[in-house]
Amino acid sequence: MNFSANIRTIPVNVTNPVTNDVYVNIYRHYTLDDNGAYIVSYDDRIIATAVTESGYQGQLYLTPDITQLLVEIIDLDTNSVILQQTLETPINGVDL
Repeated sequence: MNFSANIRTIPVNVTNPVTNDVYVNIYRHYTLDDNGAYIVSYDDRIIATAVTESGYQGQLYLTPDITQLLVEIIDLDTNSVILQQTLETPINGVDL
């Protein structure tokens, strides 16, 4: 039996935009409410990491069903969202 999948690897580079520690979440699915705010489910979170220094670098594996991403950066001191950035296909990398 042979198994093959169309899985791609993309680079993820997130620079900490503030001097405080931040948390970076990347979701593979999201929706918008009536006011245009993002609605996410933690079941769709594919990266969750604290960034205590200058940034985060890693890799992300994308399957063909992932056609959109939402990158969210949260300030850990104030627990407030600093940035929410969407990416849609073709997704060649995350660079913020």
